[in-house]
Amino acid sequence: MTLELSVVVPVFNEELGIKEFAQELRSNLDSLKIEYEVIFINDGSKDSTQQIIDQIIWPQLRSYEFRFNAGHMSALEAGLKKSKGEKIITMDSDLQHPPAYIKEFLRIQNETSADVVYGIRNSRKEDNFFKRFTASIYYFLMKKLSGINIRANAADYRLIVKEVRDVLISLDEQDKIFRLLIPSLNFREAELSFVADKRKYGKSKYGIKNMGLLAISSALSFSTKPLRWAIWIGLWAVLISILWIIYIFVAQISGWVIQGWTSLIAAVVLFAGVQLLILGIVGQYIGQIYVTQQRRPKYLFKNKQED
Repeated sequence: MTLELSVVVPVFNEELGIKEFAQELRSNLDSLKIEYEVIFINDGSKDSTQQIIDQIIWPQLRSYEFRFNAGHMSALEAGLKKSKGEKIITMDSDLQHPPAYIKEFLRIQNETSADVVYGIRNSRKEDNFFKRFTASIYYFLMKKLSGINIRANAADYRLIVKEVRDVLISLDEQDKIFRLLIPSLNFREAELSFVADKRKYGKSKYGIKNMGLLAISSALSFSTKPLRWAIWIGLWAVLISILWIIYIFVAQISGWVIQGWTSLIAAVVLFAGVQLLILGIVGQYIGQIYVTQQRRPKYLFKNKQED
């Protein structure tokens, strides 16, 4: 029989909730009366997550464990490569992506023949102000930088068809930011609004550091505008420097006395900061090229489970 659906779930340090999530997911999938598989990708968890997964008796479940924490996007990519279904749903394991919406994803895809059905959070009330603010800034900047029509509040809870999966795993990119990569490919799209449940166990794995790294990686992977901005910053710095030199020259021939060194030191610090900023931007792009050329594996599996 044709395997109609694959569900790919990245997992990281979810020992408190993974069993409950698996039970809820299985209940919803079994009710669909279709052939399906579930793929858990353990992203190098440090707790007892894998031991709990190993105790789950579920014929349709396959689990794979990374040797180290490779990141959420790498776990998604690994799961997509392991998937065999005609349709693939990706979702988180923290119980914020309710499995009850899976049937709605399938319904919308069947009705619209969309290649991608995005899960759109209809509210972020469960998030604190800082996370809501940074999320809005992220989506705004990514739209401006990349020119991609990114849906605000789009989650990693989505459905893609096999054709999209095949394209995604064929791309030879080091950092696959699926929230930007998928809409950039211009497949037929639809969306499903869903209510995200509150996290019941533990804390979000996306802290300030991870959000910052995601923003930097997204900007560098999908746009060269930061380089053009660096050029403009450099040009403005040169212009200001020329005006400053003219001011000093006029002051000298007019007999004015420029009091103290404060303004001079401030100018030196300002332009030194501009130079470091530009070097940092260029360095990030060069660093990405360096990492890509190394071609080191993004992840390694710890177990040898048969596909």
